[in-house]
Amino acid sequence: MSELKIIEKPYKIKCMTCNPKKFHDINEKSLISDETFLDIHRDCDIQYLTLDEYERASDEDVTKDCNEHHKYTYGLKWFVDAVEKINRMGEDAQRSDFSQLTKGYFRQLTRRGREKGLLVYASMGRNPTFARKGFEISKVRQSVTYESMGIGKEFEKLLHDTRIQQPKIHDIRLYFPCDSIYDPILSYNPPKIQKGNGAIQLPEYPLGNYIFSTVTIHRKSVEVFIKCSRDPLIYNSSGSLALISHLERVSAFLTAFSHCDSSKVPPIFSWVVKSFHFNKDSHKSLSISTPFEFRVDEITSGFIRFYSKVFPDGEGARLEELRRPNKSVSQIADEMTRTGNYIEGKKVNSLTELEADDIIPIYPSVVNKVQKIFIPFSYPSLFVI
Repeated sequence: MSELKIIEKPYKIKCMTCNPKKFHDINEKSLISDETFLDIHRDCDIQYLTLDEYERASDEDVTKDCNEHHKYTYGLKWFVDAVEKINRMGEDAQRSDFSQLTKGYFRQLTRRGREKGLLVYASMGRNPTFARKGFEISKVRQSVTYESMGIGKEFEKLLHDTRIQQPKIHDIRLYFPCDSIYDPILSYNPPKIQKGNGAIQLPEYPLGNYIFSTVTIHRKSVEVFIKCSRDPLIYNSSGSLALISHLERVSAFLTAFSHCDSSKVPPIFSWVVKSFHFNKDSHKSLSISTPFEFRVDEITSGFIRFYSKVFPDGEGARLEELRRPNKSVSQIADEMTRTGNYIEGKKVNSLTELEADDIIPIYPSVVNKVQKIFIPFSYPSLFVI
């Protein structure tokens, strides 16, 4: 005789269409009517579970929730986010970026990050580097080594520390066409006129601590120079707003100095940004006692400098590149905002990966000539060209 198969009575049910994670009693009723759960979900895909199936499913859900919790504990989440932010700067993360962590805890975090599929090795060796999963492929690495840039081994760590900092800009040069304020300024304020081209050089105008503007007025155009090397503008939304605020003050200064109507000066958003120095600053104390400067003549853009610098809060190092965008203030302000959003990991109004690879890193594409300059302490402002 064949054995009789005992069919167990369903113990719980769940709707796979509406909420496949929640279990319900067979005779469960609505809170606002006498309809049962089955009546309400009559058109849905219903799964019936026996007591054993329900217990197994509950255990699996609890295990999955615990794994998800451990996957994103505070320490690991902070570490993975920090690695991703370094990757967004165009660099791989390394042990020296997390000097505040013990060697054991650093190894634990990198191991757990790799086990959870959050981190990958970017390079192996005695000092391996790491990347957030996905960034090891998306980042376009330039085929330029530290040695080809003239940077010796003693400067590698310092250069890396500088490259992963927030990008900023200083020494911003702008111009806009304007032929309506040259003559009024000559009439009302006899200024200093440059020999040769007849341009008018206005007095230096302060915009804030360590921030000044100089304005040169030609007969058909105006040039504006924002000097802020000691307090550069962060290349994000706050820096964008600061730039707009500074230019509005320059525009008001021009209007007042020329005794003209404000309509004579074009709107600041139409002014053209000719060039600026795109920089990254490291404020870590230097282990190198002698002031230094490296210059790379870069064929495609101009030059790249890596040098020691004295900041208002102490000594540090700066990596900067001369860039000539020739874009309107409106375009530059938008690019600054989108760059900041990308670095912060925001999805809305952010750079694409391709744009980020082009804007954020400071790498030479074709090295033409390298100059390595050490400056004695007695001549800190002397730079040999």
